[in-house]
Amino acid sequence: MRDPLTGIGNRSALHQDVLAKRHQTLGLILVDIDFFKQYNDACGHPQGDTLLRQLATLIGETLEEAKLYRLGGDEFAALLDCPDIATLKRYCHQLMDGLREADFPHPAHPDKKGVTLSVGGSCFVADEATFPYAYEAADKALYRVKNDGA
Repeated sequence: MRDPLTGIGNRSALHQDVLAKRHQTLGLILVDIDFFKQYNDACGHPQGDTLLRQLATLIGETLEEAKLYRLGGDEFAALLDCPDIATLKRYCHQLMDGLREADFPHPAHPDKKGVTLSVGGSCFVADEATFPYAYEAADKALYRVKNDGA
């Protein structure tokens, strides 16, 4: 139920937590590190592991109300009480602002930037049947951001 590297929940914990909040309106935020392979190639996997732990801490500190999960590789999820899309957007902006303030260096970023993230989210009423759709919607939003370079 825990990711051994970061200490946050794993994919199974996310699913279990969604079911425990059945009928509540939740926000699901998915986070992906941009150009993480290039980061690992330039800095080495031990430094990549350090970055993953740092980002788990940053997400937790930025989204204090969230439960956090590492879904695998460089993908994270945050689950929050979220009454509407405006609240979800505010959470996503908080996260991006926190990352900008942290200013983690990325020596191999193709755009000569520090570490950047792609973030996507969705609001949903928690249930076994609705979660896969919410996950898919958040994932599609994340990849729209990633492909647009926003």
